Amino acid sequence: SKKKGQKKKQSKKKNQKKGEIKLGFENLTYLDISHNEMVNLGSQLPPSLSYIDMSYNQLQIIEDSNLLLCKRLKYMDASYNRLGKFPDGLGNLFKLEDVNFSHNNIQTMNGSAIRLLLGLHTLNLCHNQLEEIPGELSKPPQLKVLNLSHNALMNFPDCGPVPTQPMNNNNNKSLNK
Repeated sequence: SKKKGQKKKQSKKKNQKKGEIKLGFENLTYLDISHNEMVNLGSQLPPSLSYIDMSYNQLQIIEDSNLLLCKRLKYMDASYNRLGKFPDGLGNLFKLEDVNFSHNNIQTMNGSAIRLLLGLHTLNLCHNQLEEIPGELSKPPQLKVLNLSHNALMNFPDCGPVPTQPMNNNNNKSLNK
């Protein structure tokens, strides 16, 4: 039962507010800030979040401090932005199951951040600029879907047994030769 004044779902979709969005909802579990013109998140995200959609913005970086308290986060969509780096702070989000960072400019990934994502089921990194993938990508035991298509991969690390669903490596430079 919701207490009076408690807000569980917030959408600022197509808000047309440039820059950053200030949040102050301590009990928020679902946040959709997609289709804005945000260039940064501006502040820490509420610790109660389990779902965030920040796709179709102009984010260039997701600061570790933005994610610091989001220990309940299970779903994150930051697709169609301008991210150049996979956020290291994701490694602290142990409940994260589904991550979509497709259609960005990601060139690097820190392997230690991935190794800690023990509950990760789906990781979509298609349409980025990745040239190599850290070997730690094989560490999340629950990983079932990995999409690395349309990157600049030159080689692929030994990731052990094939996952239950195939990895998509299509349209990478030398993997398709």
